[in-house]
Amino acid sequence: MIAAAVNWEIKLVPSFGAFSERLESACAEANGADVIVFPEFVTFDLLGAIGDFDEHSVVPKMAEFAEPFGELLMTLSEKYGSVIIGGTTIVSSQNGFINASPTAHPRLTWTPKMVLTQFEIDPWGLQPGEDWVQPDVPLGVAVCYDSEFSPSARNLTECGRLVHCIPAFTETEHGFNRVRWCAQARAVEQQVFVIHASLVGSIGREPVPCAVGTSAIIAPSNVPFPSPSVLAESQWNQHQIVMAELDFEALKRCRESGDIRNWDDRNRCAFQPVEAP
Repeated sequence: MIAAAVNWEIKLVPSFGAFSERLESACAEANGADVIVFPEFVTFDLLGAIGDFDEHSVVPKMAEFAEPFGELLMTLSEKYGSVIIGGTTIVSSQNGFINASPTAHPRLTWTPKMVLTQFEIDPWGLQPGEDWVQPDVPLGVAVCYDSEFSPSARNLTECGRLVHCIPAFTETEHGFNRVRWCAQARAVEQQVFVIHASLVGSIGREPVPCAVGTSAIIAPSNVPFPSPSVLAESQWNQHQIVMAELDFEALKRCRESGDIRNWDDRNRCAFQPVEAP
């Protein structure tokens, strides 16, 4: 499997058509990839098409683009023959507005973000996902902050997902490091591949005063994979697409005959809680 991670630099566009052209250009650059992963809130480009907005009006206005965005991803998935993890966008649900990740291929599936940041809670008023829907492909999706909790990765791997996709938007180096370190931890503890895609750039004010990071494709830190275990990584804060081959036979050898076998040994650390004295 060939994987692509998109380090997407936000650029305000005047229309959905202009955004569609940008997205297709990225897919064309990643042509040949079996899976393409975009970052969280890749649709922030469309703030340029909205015009006037404040922190509170952004949410319902962004949600209006969810349906055409999903349709665009399905069109591009069919055209380029790739599974496309479309980062995230704001979606209107029965319980309110949510931050959700669309996966295109073979049908459109929305994976909601389960654990929200403080900004998403207030002032945005987003709601956490209630059902952790996963795509109909052997890929798992954990949106940004969700990746910082190991049970999410454990659940994905128990369901047979050997590739974990993390669309992310982080405003500081501290935030970026948290997600990247957790992505690498997930690759080690679950013995899976992880694709971390970052949003970069700025519009100079909320909701994107700053977005920083790199995008990377990560393997378990063990033989037969190289050291360090980052198979490909973009430049810092640069709009760039990186690609790498995910060797599942090598992953199988890593799990079955490696010096350490984290996945097989996962239950050995299931300690019983000890009451504090």
